[in-house]
Amino acid sequence: MARQKLYDEGRTVSDISYHEFKDFDGGDYPSVIDFARPQEDYSLRIRISKAVLNETLRDEQFALEQPEGTEQVDLTQNPKVK
Repeated sequence: MARQKLYDEGRTVSDISYHEFKDFDGGDYPSVIDFARPQEDYSLRIRISKAVLNETLRDEQFALEQPEGTEQVDLTQNPKVK
């Protein structure tokens, strides 16, 4: 898969592109993922430098602490979202 677009009532809500496929642990996976949410005017680029398949994960690996000096924005409160 190279691109995935998700729609809601004819509007694009997510546009995800996968680029630069590399061999990670015996499988071809994208090393760059571009994620856009046009309704919220939000985009994100993910660069993957290392991938390990089927590794056991611990609960604490899913805890994301907000970096000091940053602002948390609730996108559900964005007036552009309908």
